[in-house]
Amino acid sequence: MPSWLERLFEDIRNLWQKLPTSQKWLVGGVSAALLLLLVGVSMTTFVIPSSDYFMGDLSASQMSEATKFLDENNVTYDIGEDSSSIYVYGDADKLKYEYAAAKATKTLGGNRVLLGPNWSQTKEQFDELRLRALEEELAQTIEKGGNIEWARVHLTRRQRALFPSGDTKATASVSIKSKSGGDISRNEVEGIQWLVANSLPGLEPVNVKVIGDRNQPLEGFAETS
Repeated sequence: MPSWLERLFEDIRNLWQKLPTSQKWLVGGVSAALLLLLVGVSMTTFVIPSSDYFMGDLSASQMSEATKFLDENNVTYDIGEDSSSIYVYGDADKLKYEYAAAKATKTLGGNRVLLGPNWSQTKEQFDELRLRALEEELAQTIEKGGNIEWARVHLTRRQRALFPSGDTKATASVSIKSKSGGDISRNEVEGIQWLVANSLPGLEPVNVKVIGDRNQPLEGFAETS
């Protein structure tokens, strides 16, 4: 032990011995209270888990279906105050894809890139796989629209910088072609923008660009000046 530390302990011991019994009790009580406070803060920060958004705007039947899946997989969850959203304790993104895969009756669409993943891959690689899966799943969903022949989706996550002013927005682009070769209505475009925006945190409908098969931008939600 360094000599300076030995001297410090010696000084503390001498000071403690000089204190009357009443002050020793006071110092001991304050020290115990501080220790309990530190333990409580540590428990709150590192032990008590926080919930993540799973899905929202659910009908009664959709809520029942989703909670049944979570119960069967022993996932702890909370129902939001609006009674139509679910928050889970766990990897919300991973659970979304497992839920989508469990519901698939024919092809798994974008979820196939997540089946049997290489668990030695980095978090960045797995995040990229999840983004690709989400793009394919969204494209399949859009193609189920009665007037859409095919769709291609590209997503870009929000990038956080050291300072908030340097953050970049989440963006998306969707290329589509109508089955009839005719026009796609504004309502259809806005529906696509809303669907894609709700799939990625921080993505707003106005930041989802929808492009026709002749490379023309289609009118939908737009930023107001």
